[in-house]
Amino acid sequence: MATAKDIYGLYKEFLDRKEIHYSEDEEDNIIKVVMPISGKLQKTNMMIVCGDDHVSTRAFVMLNADEDVHQNVSEYLVRANYGLKYGYFDMDASDGEISFKVTLDCEDRTSLSDDLLQKIFIIPQIMLAKYGGGLLAVMFGAKSPEEAIYEAEDEDDEDEGCCCCDHDHDDD
Repeated sequence: MATAKDIYGLYKEFLDRKEIHYSEDEEDNIIKVVMPISGKLQKTNMMIVCGDDHVSTRAFVMLNADEDVHQNVSEYLVRANYGLKYGYFDMDASDGEISFKVTLDCEDRTSLSDDLLQKIFIIPQIMLAKYGGGLLAVMFGAKSPEEAIYEAEDEDDEDEGCCCCDHDHDDD
């Protein structure tokens, strides 16, 4: 069984090898990273939480949704979540905080290869980059959730598909 300390140590070693600067809360097995991302959001605060038998990576949008747009933002996020292979978008209904989260069940520390750690580290960044522009358009009333999601997912056709979802963009 992989303990939280085991997973925490492996993740820190991974980040050190990649020369990624981070801060840590060793007592709670939490690693925090600020990462640049492509697209309109530009950067994200990430939190890696290591628990017994699992690790969760959450990338936060640096701007909360105002209460008057919660419904539209929620619709956009539900539309974005449809068909995702890994992780999901989440919004805190009380303060409008938005994030993308990936959780990995890892009973055995030997299952945590660099490739797997890279995947659960990068997927939240990819998803914020992919859906960030549409999210901002919805948050500021420039587009409906349906228009914004169509544009965000239509970009995959130009980029030869998305590694993180099952959307068949030819049928949109």
